[in-house]
Amino acid sequence: MDRLNSEFVKLYRETKFIEYLEKQAVLAAPGTPEEFAQFLERDRQDAELLIRIANQPREDYNAQQ
Repeated sequence: MDRLNSEFVKLYRETKFIEYLEKQAVLAAPGTPEEFAQFLERDRQDAELLIRIANQPREDYNAQQ
């Protein structure tokens, strides 16, 4: 796990790869396996919230203007 993470961190710090990611609207954020696990947890929570919003009946939707 540590070696794989180390290789990813090296890749995500290469200038050409960062430029490629920026063109794809992706922000490189290399870190530890623990930080990645925390990111995945937050991302899942955000996705669950969006799914709940998307599954609301149309009549319950209240657009704020």
